[in-house]
Amino acid sequence: MKAEIIRRVKNFLSGIISSEKGERFIPGHATGRIDETAPSDFGGFYRFAAQFVKGAAILDTGCGCGYGIEYLVRSGAASCTGIDISQKALRYARGKFKEAGLSYLSGSAEDLSLFEDGKFDVVISIEVIEHLRDPQKHVADIFRVMKKGSILVLSTPNKETSPPGAVPANRFHVGEFNYDELKELLGRYFETMVIFENLLVSPFEEGQKHRAERMAKGEMGQAWAPRVKTDGLDIDCRYLYSNTHSFVAVCRR
Repeated sequence: MKAEIIRRVKNFLSGIISSEKGERFIPGHATGRIDETAPSDFGGFYRFAAQFVKGAAILDTGCGCGYGIEYLVRSGAASCTGIDISQKALRYARGKFKEAGLSYLSGSAEDLSLFEDGKFDVVISIEVIEHLRDPQKHVADIFRVMKKGSILVLSTPNKETSPPGAVPANRFHVGEFNYDELKELLGRYFETMVIFENLLVSPFEEGQKHRAERMAKGEMGQAWAPRVKTDGLDIDCRYLYSNTHSFVAVCRR
């Protein structure tokens, strides 16, 4: 199991590129598309989200190089709108992925004022909020643009897996979340939600201690299982098997 986790982490890191606005991930190298046979955290998150998108209008609040929304259109979404603050990433996306139903807009995940209330059936926020100075505004804006009954899929690194310290070790991250912090933030807006735990146990003593304290208090998220039924949600979790570092939340408006 340990060797498999190390392999996944290396696969994930090999696809990260830097841009003028931060880190971006490109899977598949040659094609730029999500490889169905190669596990990676980011690709797995979009493959996980695809179960919710058939016939839906999608917003990706940090689409990066576009591979994620391209995959969601291939998976049956009616339309996918991606926004990103990086012009370099958007140029790549527009040049690489031109399928019908895809659109790209320049903008910040902290300001979704481009979109009217109740516009989208599914909103995606994959590894976004840790980059923001005002994550609460991000979640509030997401809630505003969601239709009633719509779904949010959000992921963010589990702070327990990062090196201890007040400042995140990843220079692109403004702030990272513990389980209780993420649950409190999402709970301000969503009554129905499930937060999945990541699979990798922290290599750091402080992270291990925090996890043990959570377990003792019963403050744990949903453990991985192939399928999870909870709070009226029936969720296929197979693609979260590659999730080593991040919490993954599914919320319904």
